[in-house]
Amino acid sequence: MPAGSGRLTLVSTHAPIPYFSGSVVRVDASLTSEPFVTPNQVVANATLSAEEQTLAGDPSAVPWLVLALIGVLATAVLAVLGVHYWGRWQAWLVGFPILLLLATTASVQAMILLPNTL
Repeated sequence: MPAGSGRLTLVSTHAPIPYFSGSVVRVDASLTSEPFVTPNQVVANATLSAEEQTLAGDPSAVPWLVLALIGVLATAVLAVLGVHYWGRWQAWLVGFPILLLLATTASVQAMILLPNTL
């Protein structure tokens, strides 16, 4: 681009099915007025890691997600067995914090795995 000109590119995704990104949508806008003084670029695309590029997810979250979901399932089964052997309130008192922790861990890992569209 020549000096004194500017352009803005907006990047988003087109999702035919909610929460599943299909393609990248780019909208370009050209500067029509006098530009302001531009500071140095803080983050260049070349310096971004592969996980931070457009529509990139982090596949290293898959094992942790699987382990967290197995933990949720095992804790739910143990809580049901605990109701039979201990009682309802005792099983809830022990099982609920563990279920909450494992469910939170699973949701965090799922968010890491999904593509970064926002």
